[in-house]
Amino acid sequence: MKIHFLRYKNIDFEAYNRCVENSPFATMYALSWYLDAVSPQWELLMAEDYRYVMPLPVKRKWGLRVLVQPLFCQQLGIFSSGTLSAEVYRAFVSALPYRICRMHFNPGNRFDSALPLRNNYCLDLNHPYTYIRGNYGSNFVRNLRKAGKENLFPEMATEWRVFLEVLKTNAGERPIRHQLKAFEAFIEQIGKQVKIEIRSVKDERATILSSALFVRWKRRIYYLMSVSTAEGKEKQSMAFLLDKFLEDHAGNELVFDCEGSSLPGVARFYAGMGAVNECFPEFSGCGFLFAAAAFVKKLR
Repeated sequence: MKIHFLRYKNIDFEAYNRCVENSPFATMYALSWYLDAVSPQWELLMAEDYRYVMPLPVKRKWGLRVLVQPLFCQQLGIFSSGTLSAEVYRAFVSALPYRICRMHFNPGNRFDSALPLRNNYCLDLNHPYTYIRGNYGSNFVRNLRKAGKENLFPEMATEWRVFLEVLKTNAGERPIRHQLKAFEAFIEQIGKQVKIEIRSVKDERATILSSALFVRWKRRIYYLMSVSTAEGKEKQSMAFLLDKFLEDHAGNELVFDCEGSSLPGVARFYAGMGAVNECFPEFSGCGFLFAAAAFVKKLR
């Protein structure tokens, strides 16, 4: 198999997107317009006239060109409009033009058992709401009971700027606090391609306690970002928000993609909604450089 390395300007985006969309593991993250938003001037490995493609999120780091998983982009890897085999997988990995890399592959790339796996919880919404609610875990049900004792009110549509202000005020120690400008630019760019839905929960004073941003692409709803105030966390307003969201979308041929998480507490929360873990592999080359850089950054 001959694999071609293409710079951004030489990519046939129509053929590329067609391959991604026809893949059994098609994802919004790998579409050309999404990559344009998170990794400008990304590059590509391609074989057999776009039957196989592997987007390369290249950037300059430590004075070198490296492959790093972009912000707001959970998984990429190799996509195929046909059958992806272990042989093809190994050929693409061997053809990587950059040796320093850390990328998240899609679940269809699980050919190397030595690679660590990351969590991604997803919930099939093609069931009645009573069925979905019946699969809630005891802790999630307990959170909903607590929320039910509070005066909480759902808001179906929150203005984007309002959501951003709530996020800025309540980011706390989350990594997003350093990425707010990038996140704002990213949302504005992808909002030209897909519908963005923002829902909130308010108290009796009309103060937002929790807010969540969702993006729908084809039959998948991505739970892209959420935020809760300290009071909202105490009143379990996010559980209330998500339960209402699932109720509104139940019975449709949709998948609710929670986008994670490797944090045990967050993973338990998603599992408590009845979501199933669809693990995906993390690939790295010269990973010690990333570890060393993270250690030095921590010392500063």
